[in-house]
Amino acid sequence: MFTEDKDSEAHFKVVDEAMVGEVAWVKYSTSYDPKPGVFKLVQEDGQWKVTYNGPRDKGPF
Repeated sequence: MFTEDKDSEAHFKVVDEAMVGEVAWVKYSTSYDPKPGVFKLVQEDGQWKVTYNGPRDKGPF
């Protein structure tokens, strides 16, 4: 998912998180991209799974 240089670290950091109904949103940053990214997660069978963040999905961030 990230372009990684062999000699660098990702420095993955959770910037913010929010729950909207049955969906969780996680805003994160890495050293590979200056713009923060967002994961959309849904709960299936008691486990949180990353799902597709569609163009019409309105997250809390």
